[in-house]
Amino acid sequence: MPIAYPAVLELKSPEEALSWKDRDSMLYALGVGLGSDPLNEKELPFVYENGLKAVPTLATVIGMTEGYSRLIARSGVNFARVVHGEQSVELHRPLPAEGEARVAS
Repeated sequence: MPIAYPAVLELKSPEEALSWKDRDSMLYALGVGLGSDPLNEKELPFVYENGLKAVPTLATVIGMTEGYSRLIARSGVNFARVVHGEQSVELHRPLPAEGEARVAS
């Protein structure tokens, strides 16, 4: 079944509040492989509480809210048959390790 691109591009979701904690930042960093070498000083700030930093791509995960999931369901696309080809994030300053935001798609 072909994808109706104009219809999919017009889909919008309502604005939602979201939040993440230090623990979420550390778990994400560990999940993408940071911290596997506990002596690597470049990775330590992403997995240790003291001076914690967030991996910038965490933004792609925290932005997947319930409204986003409903939006995907309304698209009519069978995501079991789709190859994820590209995704981008534009950050204007470092993502805090803990915070709140509002998101709309």
